Amino acid sequence: MKNSKKNLYLLITSVIASIVMVFLSINSQYPDGLGMDRVPFDYAWFDVYIYTSSTFLVAATLILITSCKGVHDLYHSGMIKNMLQREKFNNIKKSILANTWLSGFFFYPVFLILTYIVCFIVFPTKGVGINLATDGPMYNSLLILLKSCIITIIYSTIISNVTLIVSKKIKNFAVATILSFIIILIYSVISQLIFPKLLKAFFSEQFAKGFDLINGLIFGFGSIISILIHGFILVIITTLILNKIYNNPNEVVLNYENEN
Repeated sequence: MKNSKKNLYLLITSVIASIVMVFLSINSQYPDGLGMDRVPFDYAWFDVYIYTSSTFLVAATLILITSCKGVHDLYHSGMIKNMLQREKFNNIKKSILANTWLSGFFFYPVFLILTYIVCFIVFPTKGVGINLATDGPMYNSLLILLKSCIITIIYSTIISNVTLIVSKKIKNFAVATILSFIIILIYSVISQLIFPKLLKAFFSEQFAKGFDLINGLIFGFGSIISILIHGFILVIITTLILNKIYNNPNEVVLNYENEN
């Protein structure tokens, strides 16, 4: 029941944020609706997508982090000790992790899908695709949307994993939230300044861009192959760390008893 309520709150937040952000973006680019009838829907949506992604990034990351509060409170409340009397620890761990991932899976994709739908309704001219460069190919906006949804699901999983890792040792969730955000921010800077430069020596510039956390896993810039490789590497590493630090049920119980 609690997970259902949490998912409902996230969905409502995503819907409201989508509508507000889309109309803020449209109003900033087309004051009083001027020029909206001449702009192809595909290009208008892509502009809104870039605008909302950059503006929504910090808020979405913080919301994804705070969606882990239930797990944090469960761990530090000692309830797992009681749950171990009825269920195996591995089953509890898998259930908690699955519910946490699912909470974050739909939040950002729903936001992206709703921005697409709103733009499709608001802009009357339907284009034939998006040309990101003067001499480049045309891209189908639906494929860009699908790609964006996939990579943001990966990003959401990484955020959840990092937060759960940090939460194990920190009882105060506000501190855990700040520290999780700082870790993600530091990694974002490292991935932006170092990884692309190193990889350019061996791969194409587009491939190298995919290993930039912000430009790759948020904005979708770069090779989809390198974006997915980078994303899955981070998911695997953080999941392995999670499994390692939450592997011993006795340690979980002792940690709670030591805190109290």
